[in-house]
Amino acid sequence: LRVLEFIEQFIQEAGIAPTFQEIREHFGFASFNSVQRYLKQLQDKNYIHFPGGNQKRALQVLHSSRSF
Repeated sequence: LRVLEFIEQFIQEAGIAPTFQEIREHFGFASFNSVQRYLKQLQDKNYIHFPGGNQKRALQVLHSSRSF
């Protein structure tokens, strides 16, 4: 939930989605695998969508954290 809220706030303020690096740094995760796990869980629950590959800032919010 905190990760989704961060993504939403970042998009609202910057107008673009955060990179994995920016998410990792914000939360102090040790690795990109941690970021990927959180994003995968959010994607599995249909809150976000991110296309495969190396597309930076391609993350899309499908359902707001307010809908929890």
